[in-house]
Amino acid sequence: MAEDTTSTAAEPVEGSATEPQGDGSKTEDWKAKYEDLLKQTRKHEDRAKANYAKAKAYDEAAKHAEEADGKLAELTEKAEKAEAELAAMKAEREREQAVAEVAEKANVPADVLKLMRGDTAEELEGAAEALSAYVKSLHLYPEVPDGGAHPAPPVTKESISAIKDQRARMKARRENAGIYR
Repeated sequence: MAEDTTSTAAEPVEGSATEPQGDGSKTEDWKAKYEDLLKQTRKHEDRAKANYAKAKAYDEAAKHAEEADGKLAELTEKAEKAEAELAAMKAEREREQAVAEVAEKANVPADVLKLMRGDTAEELEGAAEALSAYVKSLHLYPEVPDGGAHPAPPVTKESISAIKDQRARMKARRENAGIYR
């Protein structure tokens, strides 16, 4: 009546480990694939280690380059500052030389001419001429009608009293206090 649907141990079951699955021509060697993948993994691991070493060396080099750039910038700044100071010192020395030369030519004290404005010789010559003209316009010595051929008369109480300007009279009294004793 009914057929027996149970399988026996003698019959092979589909999907068992004793038979390859699918076509017999497409048998895959899993162990060989594993070894192949393991080789590739090792190869990639070696490359990664080499790249890591290169990256670390690059980072070190970049760090040293950055430090060197910082030092270079610092040294460049110092050099520029030193050059500016040198230029200022040269300009000051040139001005001092120009002041000395112009003062000698114009017969003006160099210390006074140094206080005048002007950095070039032309500017200093103009200042020296102006200073010289001013000094000449001052009457530093009294005018002597005979050019100093005769000695000045002695100062007396009467000659001091004859001075009309009160300040000049007081000055003459101070200068000649010995005649009032």
